[in-house]
Amino acid sequence: VEAEPLVSVLVANYNYAGYIGEALQSVLEQSYAKFEVVVCDDGSTDHSIEVVERCAAQDQRIRLIRQENGGAASALNRAYDAARGEILCVLDADDTFYPAKLSSVVDAFRENEWGLLVHPLMVVDSDGEIIQRKPAFSNFEKGWIADDVARRGARWTYMEASAICFRRSVASLVFPIPEDDFRSWADAYVCTMAAMVAPVGYIDRTLATYRLHGANVSGFSSLDADHGERAMDGYRRLV
Repeated sequence: VEAEPLVSVLVANYNYAGYIGEALQSVLEQSYAKFEVVVCDDGSTDHSIEVVERCAAQDQRIRLIRQENGGAASALNRAYDAARGEILCVLDADDTFYPAKLSSVVDAFRENEWGLLVHPLMVVDSDGEIIQRKPAFSNFEKGWIADDVARRGARWTYMEASAICFRRSVASLVFPIPEDDFRSWADAYVCTMAAMVAPVGYIDRTLATYRLHGANVSGFSSLDADHGERAMDGYRRLV
């Protein structure tokens, strides 16, 4: 990694007009300034476009791509295709980065040979009130863990989108994400496949929020049969 690499923040958005402005603002407030934000709007029917365009008018580091609705994988693929950074970070349109996120990630990649990097998230509710840290109990794994991940059937302590960071050399082995299979769980695919082709590292410090609300695909407020079925379907696709 060069002294000051360009960091590309990939944002896939679908009908998150109420949150994406805050998400983009959290990137603009980073202590590390050499970044670009590539937003792919996946056919939103709310006023997301107006929110993103307003933010982009204030800072040229934000770029907007528009497409018809194709799902999470399709939107992330388009954002990745347009990204130019040596380091890539994913940000869900309803989450936020802490101000030291990008500087911490750049330092970690500069000091280590990791290809994929994750970190804890702070789970918050729709109003931004803290619920708990994620992961709450389990520990992150480190190094070459591909054999272990494969033996467990794609299971490891992978994280939601806003905690996923990787080098471009790793991204080139993972993208494009299969769009038919991952209209949802695209972030799980990226995180799992990257762990199969590169050493994994982590920063043991919370660097982003994960917002839990009714519209989350993977979020849940209670464990029920529907959530279990969605989780099993996601794991089936990952395997």
